[in-house]
Amino acid sequence: AGILLVAAGYEASGFRCQSCRYLMLSERDECPLCGGGVEAVDDLVETMTHRALEQGVEVEIVRGSEELDGAGSVGALLRY
Repeated sequence: AGILLVAAGYEASGFRCQSCRYLMLSERDECPLCGGGVEAVDDLVETMTHRALEQGVEVEIVRGSEELDGAGSVGALLRY
C-alpha cells in the first residue's frame, strides 16, 4: 500500500481502458497495456481516488505544495 497525493483543486478529464481499467490523460486508439478499447472519463481525479481507495491506498489532498504542482499535481508515496 502507499499514499496517493493530489493537489487541492486539481481537475482533469482523461481516458480509461474498457478492459484493464488503465487510466491515461491523452486519448489513444487503444490501451498501451492490453490493446483494449478506450473511453472518455470526465473526472479523472475522482476515478483515480476511488480506484486508490478500493485498493487500500490512502489518499491525501495537498495544499500549497509547489513541488507537487510542478510534478503534475499528482504523486505517490510507495511502501514496499
